[in-house]
Amino acid sequence: MSGESTRYQVTWQPGSLAFARDPEAAPLMPAPAPPLSTPPVRAVEPPAPVPPVSDSHRTAGFRFQDLQVIGQLKNTYILAQSPEGLVLIDQHAAHERVLYENLKASPDGRARQNLLFPRVVEVSPVQAGWVGENLDLLARLGLTLEPFGGASFLVVAVPAWLAETDLEALVLDLVENLAPVKSQVYPQAVEEEARTVMACHGAIRAGQKLLPEEMASLLSQLDELPVSSHCPHGRPLWRLIPYADIRQGFRRPRS
Repeated sequence: MSGESTRYQVTWQPGSLAFARDPEAAPLMPAPAPPLSTPPVRAVEPPAPVPPVSDSHRTAGFRFQDLQVIGQLKNTYILAQSPEGLVLIDQHAAHERVLYENLKASPDGRARQNLLFPRVVEVSPVQAGWVGENLDLLARLGLTLEPFGGASFLVVAVPAWLAETDLEALVLDLVENLAPVKSQVYPQAVEEEARTVMACHGAIRAGQKLLPEEMASLLSQLDELPVSSHCPHGRPLWRLIPYADIRQGFRRPRS
């Protein structure tokens, strides 16, 4: 036997289990995940449409609620067992998609919660003009701001699921991402980006410990969504390691 150790590599094949439920989403391929923070939007044109996927990607291979939850990996990924193999779900990306779809389904901000103690947020003088012109747009998404003098605004109401977040960071992130977009020309692009930023701030964080019932609830909610393949930023939401790859990695005979 050679003194060198033999190395084996498990290959990822998420496409082997067709579950990209979004008919407009391209097939997911392994790629380095971009950072969770949303980059500033500089383009003033709506994104180009994504080509549709093949028919083999239109049908779900499983229901998330039917998966057998094993636990968490680094309090960031939910590990679950499926008939096809081991499924890893990014808990932040999954919850982000749930919140984004909820916002999209209720654009009137019906779950709005008035703050007992309104928060003061100060933006740059240049951004203050944009905020003042788009108060109605933000209010439609459940985020109610009022002018508070100069470049300051008072946050008086937010969607209920955002009430415990850092509202100052949320507003500053929203303004940073939305101000470069010409909202008068592309209002849908602004609303789309606003939903993405708000969902990111309200979602479960990476490194957050979840109870078994919380993991089960999140997986069950994914089954109700029109898109459950990727988060609003475009990052893959889940990955599958097929049993065949696991067996190959351990050089086990097919059983």
